[in-house]
Amino acid sequence: MGCPGGPRCPLTPVLLPFLVLLATAGGQGSPKCQEQAVAAGGELRLLPDKTPQEREKVVWRACLDTGHKLQILKIKNKTAQLGRDSPFYQRVFFGVKSLFLAIRPARTADSGIYWADFEGTAEAVTEPCFRVLVWEPLHKLLLETRILHWEQDRCNLSLLCTVPGATNVSYSWSCTGGHPGALVHQPQLDLQLLGDSDPTVCFCNATNSLNWRMAATNVTASCLSAGLGASWSYCSVKGMLCLLVLGSLGTAVAITHLLLRQRGPPSHGAGTG
Repeated sequence: MGCPGGPRCPLTPVLLPFLVLLATAGGQGSPKCQEQAVAAGGELRLLPDKTPQEREKVVWRACLDTGHKLQILKIKNKTAQLGRDSPFYQRVFFGVKSLFLAIRPARTADSGIYWADFEGTAEAVTEPCFRVLVWEPLHKLLLETRILHWEQDRCNLSLLCTVPGATNVSYSWSCTGGHPGALVHQPQLDLQLLGDSDPTVCFCNATNSLNWRMAATNVTASCLSAGLGASWSYCSVKGMLCLLVLGSLGTAVAITHLLLRQRGPPSHGAGTG
């Protein structure tokens, strides 16, 4: 599905000259936009650096990450025009003097490139673009410990960090004692601990441009718990086998004694004269 009233961003004739002009002014590569991150549900506020005094109208436009070009707002004679079918309907606010653009509440689908076009000015005005990132804040961090297996006196385990509903999350790990395997930047960390090693606590740190969350777990305690569980299972099985053997011996003795009582004392034959 294309943009309302126009094709997708990569083919938009209005956007292409604008990007080319910015790239030429920058000297090389793609245009550098001012990055601005905002939390979903918060307010996005964009303020132009320069506002020419003599102008007929100002048009705020956006090329969203979904691939659509939109005309967000047109300001002329201190009045704004916004279509009712716009995804920003009843979420857009503007300033008459500073010509700022505010969107609240912001949504993750609002991420993209924004810029303002000044029309009817005495001189050409090139307004820098804004690279808007609308992210979900990190509300909850889950840290899961999985014991893989015991290998002689070594405990092999895996730690997994997850942030439900969040995207663009960076992870980092650290463990007490300077564990050599705690230098990865992935949501999963694999460890191997010796059975007699010092107590080790591992920390998972999850961050994005809005906030961060941290969780910790005592991996030594987890390994000891799993090891004791395995030892208890072995002892339980061995004890059950011993009880079965003793029970069988006791049953055999009881049956033998019962049979002897049923047969009675041995009989002696009568003598002859």
